[in-house]
Amino acid sequence: TLYFSAVTMKLAILALCLVAAVCAESGALLLAGKTLVNKVAAENQDLVVKYTIYNVGEGVATDINLKDQNFDPQWFEIVGSPSASWASLEAGASVTHTVVLRPHFSNYFNFTSAEVTYYSAGEKQATYTSNPGVVGIAPEATYLREFDPHYLDWALIIIFLAVPLGLPYLRWKAARANGVQPEKTKSK
Repeated sequence: TLYFSAVTMKLAILALCLVAAVCAESGALLLAGKTLVNKVAAENQDLVVKYTIYNVGEGVATDINLKDQNFDPQWFEIVGSPSASWASLEAGASVTHTVVLRPHFSNYFNFTSAEVTYYSAGEKQATYTSNPGVVGIAPEATYLREFDPHYLDWALIIIFLAVPLGLPYLRWKAARANGVQPEKTKSK
């Protein structure tokens, strides 16, 4: 087993050296992420999807195209475009793109990766964004019950509290206007 661990360690070091050599090339290397900005996804409520693309390579990436074919029009009303393009992206720079969706149904939906294509040192490259995974879309009634500001409810509470607090105040104010003053105690 000691021989097996030594061979495994040597293979791991070799793999790391190969990865380092590939990353050390002078070309561009894009990493892409796809995240849901909202904490809660709900039916008929805006759901913001944010794409971020980072150039972690040494060179400039050109003709960058983001394409997301994940959103079925039967499931979502799409505000904006799930596709975007940029002419170039310098080394160490990043770009973002957002899309607003309005889900038509409450159910579970699998948000899969988007595809990013670009040219690095004249060669066409492709990568994929991260995958947000399966997200539960809450029914609209449940969402509104939990997150609605409930203005009507608060107005009714204020009205109901005005009666028991307001009537004694009005009686006191009327008694004071009639000249009834509370007695003052004299101290010796």
